[in-house]
Amino acid sequence: MKLRNEKAETGHLLAFISKEDRSDNSSLFFPVEGLEQFDTLFEISKGFEKCLEDLQSVYALNGYSISDYGEIEKTFPEIDPSQIFFFEQNEFLSESSEFMESYGKALLNRFIQKQNQVFPNIVTGAMADGSSFYDREDAVNKIWELLQNKNNILLRAPRRFGKTSLLNHITKHPCKRWQVCFVDLEGGDSAEKFVEKILAAMFGKVSFNSFLPDHLAGQDIYKKTATEQLDILRNERQTIKKDWKKYAKDLYNRMENSSEDIRFLFIMDEVSFLIEDMLTQKDNAKALVDEFMTWFGEARKHYKQIQFILSGSDHLPSFLNAIGINNRLDDLKEAHLDLFEPQIAKEFIFLVLAGQKITVSVREIDLILEMMGKPIPYFLHLFLDIISRTCKEKKILSCDDIISIYHNHLLGSDSKRYFESITKQIERYNRYCENPRNAAGAKSILDRLAVSTNSAPIHELKYIWQETTGNMDQFESIFSIMQDDFYLAVDINRDVFIDSKLIKDWWLKHGISGLR
Repeated sequence: MKLRNEKAETGHLLAFISKEDRSDNSSLFFPVEGLEQFDTLFEISKGFEKCLEDLQSVYALNGYSISDYGEIEKTFPEIDPSQIFFFEQNEFLSESSEFMESYGKALLNRFIQKQNQVFPNIVTGAMADGSSFYDREDAVNKIWELLQNKNNILLRAPRRFGKTSLLNHITKHPCKRWQVCFVDLEGGDSAEKFVEKILAAMFGKVSFNSFLPDHLAGQDIYKKTATEQLDILRNERQTIKKDWKKYAKDLYNRMENSSEDIRFLFIMDEVSFLIEDMLTQKDNAKALVDEFMTWFGEARKHYKQIQFILSGSDHLPSFLNAIGINNRLDDLKEAHLDLFEPQIAKEFIFLVLAGQKITVSVREIDLILEMMGKPIPYFLHLFLDIISRTCKEKKILSCDDIISIYHNHLLGSDSKRYFESITKQIERYNRYCENPRNAAGAKSILDRLAVSTNSAPIHELKYIWQETTGNMDQFESIFSIMQDDFYLAVDINRDVFIDSKLIKDWWLKHGISGLR
């Protein structure tokens, strides 16, 4: 693995030119330093020709010998210089010098999709948006299929799988005749705040301007600054507090009774945080949560033009069961967000590092995935970020360097900040039914699973839980939540294992009881 040389002047240009509009073109420039590289260049050209077989009516592939790269614009004026990308030949070749067709197709797909940015960015901890939102078409299509069939949805996926990025994409790219509003419920602590969060989210969407209350509908609030919108929201608080149900009903009725041929989708993210914070507010908090969940369940069933996606960092039914709340979620269809398939993960790594001007071999990509195990998006971005920064410092990295980065940086002494959400989540377990031993029970289970090279029978984990917490009351609920928090998996024999090498390695190094 090394930084790519982009100062070469001689080489070969492969140009993919639209047959409909020749100004629509993208090109790859391969430096050529000696005669021995012409054989591999021929292999690469043939490979890209094969990649274009299904697109021959749309794109043509032209090859040009370049003696002076600086003169390309004069020599080939039809070639778009902003769409020329340097690559070294070995980036598309296997160890046996065979063309990697999957990498070629992955790159061409980015050209064809007219991405504003061809290469995905590294977005550790941030929203994967635009060109960085990668290969989630199947999940997006499945969700829209459920919605078109009048289903409300519970989106489930373990932590750091990219749920929020997926929901953000759906918000920004709605289907025809749909208006979508994304509502982040984190920070809310009451039913009144729930309504406020909905109203604040509507303020930011021009498409919802006409569905605000009458005294707000004509103010073009979406054009106002965040401070101005907050002032308006403060003025609405007293009305919401007087009767939050009526305020919410009036909001939804304006949409439900709209004469326009529109359907509405409200994406409710971090529902569990809202409910947990509601439980800390008043002595009768459980009754208030139950009242809220009952109302919200009835509202979802009542409206025909309005639908909902509920999501969050916990598996919501398990979370509600753990805190002793009737979840009232039977109307929701579960949708799941899965990890990248192994080949997709390899293509993603190839494209990300190519965008960082780093050449990477097939063997090095395999090593990255071997070291971390399951390609959990957040941690994959994190690993690639550290690799990229280190490569830019050192100019070249060996396989031993990649292994060292994994152990000494990704799992090193500073890694606790990367895994902070995990450690904080464990402490939250103590708040469920106010059991101060839940976190200790979860840690004991993780200790057992981390030290073992094999899976553990679930009856053994139940025994560990009993010994640690003193009772079995919440084992099933907490264990279900831990499956999403710590990537626990259960095989057909009901044996349990940590289905993430990275998480297992990290817990073994930093979380194990003997080291705490």
